[in-house]
Amino acid sequence: MPVPTMIGVTEPEERDPAHRPRSVEAAVLAWAAVGALALVFGVANLLSGTDPAAPANSAALFGGLTVLWCAKNLRSGWRGPRIYLALAAPVLAYLVAAALVSGRALSSPALVLLLAGPLAVAGTVLMFLPEANAYVREMTRR
Repeated sequence: MPVPTMIGVTEPEERDPAHRPRSVEAAVLAWAAVGALALVFGVANLLSGTDPAAPANSAALFGGLTVLWCAKNLRSGWRGPRIYLALAAPVLAYLVAAALVSGRALSSPALVLLLAGPLAVAGTVLMFLPEANAYVREMTRR
């Protein structure tokens, strides 16, 4: 039996994962891959000779780590990560479109973006399916 905290919400590690829907698990995997790809994007930028203090490198590091943190907490049924990730998906889609339009889609950093864009869209769709919504509502009530 989970132990409630002072405000009635259980700690993430105390929640029962047995009833977690597959759509939530798939969304977590998709978003974890996006976070890992963002970190790979930052490393590819550094290896291509860009300035380590460039904004793209800072954004890749911050974005990658934040997406990984959100994916972990999405798995626990928290609502906040869904909002953040739902806002991050259009930003990634914009970056993919900008890479395609600029003609730089075949450079190694842009190839990472081309992989992350569809994963972000898939993760967003999966985390808002009806069974995922019901799971988050249930976990929020605990």
